[in-house]
Amino acid sequence: MMMTLPAAALAQQTEEPAGASAPAQGIQEIVVTAQRREENLQKVPVSVTALSGSDLQARAIVDSTDIVKLVPALKYNSYSPSTTVYNLRGVSQNDYSDQLEPPVAVYQDDSYLSSMATAGFPLFDIERVEVLRGPQGTLFGRNATGGAIQYISRKPTDDFSLNASATWFSDGGYAVEAGAGGAVSDTLAARFAIARVQRDGFVKSNNPAIGDSGETNQFAGRVQLLWKPTPNLKILLRAMRSRDDNSIAGGTYTYTPAVPADHGRGVTQSPTDDFWGTGPGVDPNGYVKPASYGTYENNNNIPSIFSRTIQAYSGRIDWTVGDVTIISITDYQRMRKFYQEDCDGTPLNGCVFAPRTNLHQFSQELRAEGDTGRLRWVAGVNYIDIDGHYQSHAEYNLIALDYFSTGNSDYSIRTKSPSIFAQGTYSLTDKLKMTLGARYTRDKKTDDYRLDFTSTSGGVTDNQIIEFNPSLYPDDARKRYNLYSGKIQLDYSPTDDILLFAGVTRGTKSGNFSAPVSAPVVVSRLPHGPEVLWSYEAGFKSKLLDNRLLINGSAFYYDYHNYQAFSLIDLVQTISNHDAWVYGGELEITAVPTEGLNISGGLSYLKSKVKDIGLPDGTVTDSRLPQAPRWSGNASVSYTLPVGSGDLTARLDGTFTSGFCFSVVCAPVEREKAYQTLDASLSYKFDPFTLTAFAKNVTGEKYRTYALDVSSLGFLESIYTRPRYYGVTLLVNYGR
Repeated sequence: MMMTLPAAALAQQTEEPAGASAPAQGIQEIVVTAQRREENLQKVPVSVTALSGSDLQARAIVDSTDIVKLVPALKYNSYSPSTTVYNLRGVSQNDYSDQLEPPVAVYQDDSYLSSMATAGFPLFDIERVEVLRGPQGTLFGRNATGGAIQYISRKPTDDFSLNASATWFSDGGYAVEAGAGGAVSDTLAARFAIARVQRDGFVKSNNPAIGDSGETNQFAGRVQLLWKPTPNLKILLRAMRSRDDNSIAGGTYTYTPAVPADHGRGVTQSPTDDFWGTGPGVDPNGYVKPASYGTYENNNNIPSIFSRTIQAYSGRIDWTVGDVTIISITDYQRMRKFYQEDCDGTPLNGCVFAPRTNLHQFSQELRAEGDTGRLRWVAGVNYIDIDGHYQSHAEYNLIALDYFSTGNSDYSIRTKSPSIFAQGTYSLTDKLKMTLGARYTRDKKTDDYRLDFTSTSGGVTDNQIIEFNPSLYPDDARKRYNLYSGKIQLDYSPTDDILLFAGVTRGTKSGNFSAPVSAPVVVSRLPHGPEVLWSYEAGFKSKLLDNRLLINGSAFYYDYHNYQAFSLIDLVQTISNHDAWVYGGELEITAVPTEGLNISGGLSYLKSKVKDIGLPDGTVTDSRLPQAPRWSGNASVSYTLPVGSGDLTARLDGTFTSGFCFSVVCAPVEREKAYQTLDASLSYKFDPFTLTAFAKNVTGEKYRTYALDVSSLGFLESIYTRPRYYGVTLLVNYGR
């Protein structure tokens, strides 16, 4: 089984974030929208972790990916902010191409982020974050086979409020954010928020002409207007813009020489191994890493550049007519991105990678919800149009072996997808409820792909042009998918403080197209089919000891059909469909044993198998899902006591993760060992201010967030998290 305890599932009793209602004592209640309507977290029969804005501020969390430390079953990998891949209960999409949609759906407010290139962003003026585990396709729509993550910002209210913070980091840089809002008139309220994050690189460049890599240079702003012309009608308009401004964000690779070995999978090259015939310990480019270089050093010769602009505009209308509320959500997004990296970490041109993306996305949802006697229901329609144009440039060279290659891909993928959905919960008795839900989606995808690939070996040049489009391949380059999601579940509440639930859910993720930037390309393998996940889950939620102890748990089994498995074979990005299974369980605990003392933690267990994975030498074997550690967890302890005119809080946050693989191929160089982390902080709150001193990764643990076996080029791509650092944050929370 798998057990998880969210370290910040509920806010501390001394804090009052928006969306929370405070009982007389014990643990605060948090309101979530996991079922597309506001409900008490403990009354929602879904496996969900909620993190309040005050939880995030107390831990100096400024980036969307930092929440993985607080949600045990959640992992992520990223070779830079250019692409972020979330993994929930072992379900993920590990390809690094921007055109692919992830199976863990990510939302900013009501905006669905279709590209993995938009999933990493600064957190500012946040009300809460909700992480929903398990298939969520009935209500959340596209591709939520693994779950959904909602980042929910503070909304305009009639009461004035000001929330701001400034953080200084010891390793260089700062983060500032501010949000303010209130009534403009009797019917109109507004809220404005801005953020600026600047962080120095943490991987030292030993090339004087190249700056340290891993830096952050982000700006973001958000404007929201809430108009209530009548008591039954409210209109929320939202505009958001964020920019990553030519930062040296990527190229943070730690150079490790590697060679193909067992079944073509990479292993670390030993100092005495003359595998390439270039000398003992020498790679195929004739390079040897100096012995003095540490984990956080490289010798890039090409500057890594990351530039990205995201614009999002949305409008939501809530109109109540009698017992029915009609909701319209209109959303438009545009993203432009350019990224360039030196992907080998050496002073030679062994590897260069540079993708560019121009994405437009429009969606419209219209739904109605209401309560009719014993029936609570929601039904609606949705349409999404995703229009993306992508380019990638890659250079893969073996200089000492006189081999050079250049690939340039240029492709467009258009997705048009209408859907219809409905879900209802019927009270069979006062204590027993049944939920039925279904969604039908019709996906139409069109691919227009071209690769120009040139290679030179021993002075002989080979030029290849591969084209794949509806004119040449009408059946393969234009796909239509009929996707069916559904849910049936029983909920039983023997008392007001205990909830039991069990159900079956069917989740689907649409098919798509791979877009290799290297040859050889087999055009029949460019499309991959949709995946289907059947989830069988049972769980409970309980509130005990006069609201001083919460224990929530669940157990699940996933039957995975046509899982979309990513592999890099002969430097060609490939996604193929395979059957798989996963099982586990979850246990969440939050306790307030005495006034001022808060304890929470998590433990997660997963077991998985993916069938018939092809290895580089053609061997077929079974494997495990990537980034699915057998054990992982987290724990948090904080104690607050009055000091002078304020409150002093000491906090410890820890995590641990057992070993796992970064890909289904599971090369030895892609296997991550078990690791543990520890964060600490000390805060003093004197309304409306809070001053916090914090330390991250106190024990200096070195662990990776990304690894890719490219041993056919003579090295391994590895990216480590930031080393230990500390900082100070000043918060101002006035009004709420």
